[in-house]
Amino acid sequence: MAVQEETTRPEAGEWAWHVHHDTLVERLIYSLEERILHIVKFKPPEEQELRLRLLRVVKVELPVELIALDKTLEEAREDTLKYSCDDRPPELLRAYMDAEAAYNHFLGGPEMVALHAKECPDCPWDGETVFPRAGPTGSPFPRRVN
Repeated sequence: MAVQEETTRPEAGEWAWHVHHDTLVERLIYSLEERILHIVKFKPPEEQELRLRLLRVVKVELPVELIALDKTLEEAREDTLKYSCDDRPPELLRAYMDAEAAYNHFLGGPEMVALHAKECPDCPWDGETVFPRAGPTGSPFPRRVN
């Protein structure tokens, strides 16, 4: 299986396209190498070629707004994790949900669509997933609810 070659070894914290099938771009929480190993070990064989072909480090400069939205989302996530599930104050959960909604809305906007088209030509991304609606095995994949 061919994986797009990188000149450096991308590590956690760097941005990459299609780390997951239902997310356009995100910061790596593990190294790119670890994600590739996960795909090869745990994803169905019929999905691996596409996943590996599309997984790549972002080379263009990402919009400042996306970086700010990501920071807000991460801060809201950290705030909610200070509490157990049963004890989380509703206002912190609302802040997290609002931050996630703003982040996801920006990802679907024209600026990100244009950047993605530049870096990922011939990509099957449909705004929700890299797989066709029925998925490669014929059964629907779970959809991210924005």
